[in-house]
Amino acid sequence: MFYDRITEIANGLANAVCIQFRSEKVVCPLNLRYGFFTVGALDNLDYNHSSTMAQGSFHGTAISVFQFPNDTLPGISRPKIALLSEDQGKYFTLPDNYSVVPAVNFKTSEVNVNITLSDSWEIKGDMAGAVQQENSWINHSLKLLISDLISWAGYHSSFIESVKDKPIISSLFAMFNETAASVSMVKHGMDVLRQTTSSLMQDKYQF
Repeated sequence: MFYDRITEIANGLANAVCIQFRSEKVVCPLNLRYGFFTVGALDNLDYNHSSTMAQGSFHGTAISVFQFPNDTLPGISRPKIALLSEDQGKYFTLPDNYSVVPAVNFKTSEVNVNITLSDSWEIKGDMAGAVQQENSWINHSLKLLISDLISWAGYHSSFIESVKDKPIISSLFAMFNETAASVSMVKHGMDVLRQTTSSLMQDKYQF
């Protein structure tokens, strides 16, 4: 397949996705499903070129979303999009309510602390059991260092019957050039995740 054809297909998919986002008035990755409890994450994304000839780097923000299917709740897949042919070099962009990060006026001199119902909190738990689980994971990982690796989350989730052999659904949103340390980016990221989760839990898709 020629490079020009690959580029044409990639542009057609990008245009179709952007058109879908604009019609739904929300940026929601197409692999996510309706009816799931959805978890969102926002963090900084730093990439520094190690080459001495490098002329730039990236310090932005990435937003990710995760869903957890199981046997009793498989979710409802979203409608598929149709591949669009390249329209004379016309390119569609993401909606402004996603790509534009509004400015925020933040008063750092005022701090509001929620009033608690109790002056003290009692922490309950089996510390000895937790330490034993962590030691089991360490010993398990040491045996696999030569041939394989397993993450902390993967090891502990393997003991939960409801998530065994059920890969999670994850999606990475289009990245932002703004730094994650700014108040405006944090607020915008929360707004994006709120809009996405709300669209995935509409009343007509509830079980």
